[in-house]
Amino acid sequence: MFERIQGKTAFITGASAGIGEATAKLFAKFGSNVIITARREENLINLQKDILEESPSVKVHIVKLDVSDHEAVKEAFKNLPEWASQIDFLVNNAGLSLGMLPLVSIPENSIDTMLNTNVKGLIFVTQQVLPRMMESNSGHIINIGSIVGQNASPF
Repeated sequence: MFERIQGKTAFITGASAGIGEATAKLFAKFGSNVIITARREENLINLQKDILEESPSVKVHIVKLDVSDHEAVKEAFKNLPEWASQIDFLVNNAGLSLGMLPLVSIPENSIDTMLNTNVKGLIFVTQQVLPRMMESNSGHIINIGSIVGQNASPF
């Protein structure tokens, strides 16, 4: 079943820990080249080492990236290695939550930060990948959402 992803390329946001890190390792384990992105470059460097130790035949490219920065996202895609010209899988995993305050107490700047990362960041990255996928008539986009979205916030 996993032979279908061998030799393909996956672009994973929020890959420095948790679900993103595990996703990158799984794609690599089954033979996909991976582009791993996150704000914490040191974590990405460690992940790259882990992946290459476990799966030495795959390619790994690191991009220190804040997905909420539209210009940085565009620049990241301009600087991808040649082997990453076709992205077969986009995993939008980057996200953050700034505490669990009651809804009426969340400061506006916190709301802006969360929306800029969790919503606009996903859109910015997808805007870079989707035209290539549409042109080749292939590709998969996986959007990871937080469990917080399934629960009501306290007032």
